Amino acid sequence: MSQASPSPTAEPEISARARIAADGATVGGEFGGVVVTAKAPAGVAASGTELAITPASKRLPLPAQVAAAPGVEIRLGDGLQPRQPIKLEFDLAGAPDLVAQLSEPRRPLIAVDDANGESDLLLASWDPDAQVVTATTPHLSKFTLLVTDPASALREGIARVIAGNDSAEPECASGDSAMVGETEVTLTPAQPGIVPACINASSDAVAISFDSESEHYYSVTSEPEGSFTPLRPDSSTDLIAVAIQGARGNATLPPKGMGRLDLPASTVSGAIYLTIDPVALQFGTLLAAMGMYGLDGSATFDAFQDLSASYDCAGTAIDSASEPDKESLDEFVGGLGDVASCVAAAAGKVVDAEGKVAAHKIGVVASLLTTLPDQLKASLTGVFSPFTGIRRLVYTLEPKVAEQAAPESTRAEPAAEPDASPSRVIDRIDIDTWGYDRVGEHTYIAANNNTKKIVIYWKSFAGDEQIRGECTSSVTLVGAGRTLEEHESRCDSYNPGTTLRVKAPGTYTATVTVRQEGQSALSRQVIVTVLPFGS
Repeated sequence: MSQASPSPTAEPEISARARIAADGATVGGEFGGVVVTAKAPAGVAASGTELAITPASKRLPLPAQVAAAPGVEIRLGDGLQPRQPIKLEFDLAGAPDLVAQLSEPRRPLIAVDDANGESDLLLASWDPDAQVVTATTPHLSKFTLLVTDPASALREGIARVIAGNDSAEPECASGDSAMVGETEVTLTPAQPGIVPACINASSDAVAISFDSESEHYYSVTSEPEGSFTPLRPDSSTDLIAVAIQGARGNATLPPKGMGRLDLPASTVSGAIYLTIDPVALQFGTLLAAMGMYGLDGSATFDAFQDLSASYDCAGTAIDSASEPDKESLDEFVGGLGDVASCVAAAAGKVVDAEGKVAAHKIGVVASLLTTLPDQLKASLTGVFSPFTGIRRLVYTLEPKVAEQAAPESTRAEPAAEPDASPSRVIDRIDIDTWGYDRVGEHTYIAANNNTKKIVIYWKSFAGDEQIRGECTSSVTLVGAGRTLEEHESRCDSYNPGTTLRVKAPGTYTATVTVRQEGQSALSRQVIVTVLPFGS
């Protein structure tokens, strides 16, 4: 007599409602071809508590969104929250159109919307072989699987940054001179047209107004030191980038923006410097990309104010950015990733400590943007050239000299320029260096790729008097079989200094040479040591 073979064990049917048991519970259902499952572990709630999954209303799309699955709502009891995180699975085997959208460089995200209208985001992982998206949530609410394009968000972010602000009329249209007390002073740009500037003066008060036509962020410094105020940055991107740099002591003029520099009373001579700021540019790009994920407005600004550690992220950006006019696209994208990672870590700490949703969203989007594919570099090319052109703009403020023409019959040929007077002959050069991970005088630990960016500062003196003009200078850095050299069209380089990047640990000799007309060149040296990463 033959014996019937046993029938295979059937998979337990998943229902839309279940009671929490000793080993937890699982609920699920099909929503528009997507099978959504919520798996609650043991200890998630009291035994017998109901776990349910139901359809949810459609949410408004995000700008970075390219596709979305139908939303679901998951409830535990009468609005309880789980004691343990719950795993979500979205099986897309029955939704081929959605699967087709999840190609590189697109990424899945889970949007979370609660009954109070507050939204959050969850990172998700995509298994293309199993065609399943998974995520973990500590909070139950309404969930929608989104397909987003972070590369497109960054491209759009860059476009928003360089589009800048719709500036109102500048405070003065073309004022290149003004009366300060009884002295007429003039403002002369060394590179006219890039960032127009003009003088505002009233009695002995002096201010310089800027109306930028450039796509760059500029740090603003002056001699003598003044007080700079950016005027009406009208986007959360510029507000945050300017605030972060301001907290670090850096005054920042945003792209296509306006600003006012107030100088000390009765100032009739000096210099103003606008220097391309790669840190603000990286933050601006990152923040504008975040706006594509619904992160803009006052809530995001407040969240960034809470992220005091985001100021340290600016330091990360500085360490990842060399001289902007020599910057490569690879370095820019890499530096952007450094900043995003730092912001994500800072946001995570804030959420752990205070549970702030806006900060958590910042961390999620920043983490997503660190997964930038190689295609991003190609797509950025041609959209934005952030590191071309003149790196530093200089404006000179000086008293206007009245021209007095001699009678024609007695006019003499101009005399030759005299050599530097003996009292103004440069006889001393002060040199200093700066870099992250400084462990001693002119001694630093290399970055994790064993390269290092060193900023070299120098000033030139005749006795105790600092000499700023009528000379040129240069710095060379020799070591590890390489020679690096930079030239400056002035006697000094201390605001912001000259950056050189070494490719390997070692001992380097930094030589600063100053050349003053009619005098022999003067050189001074310091030894710079770069220790291997991990020292």
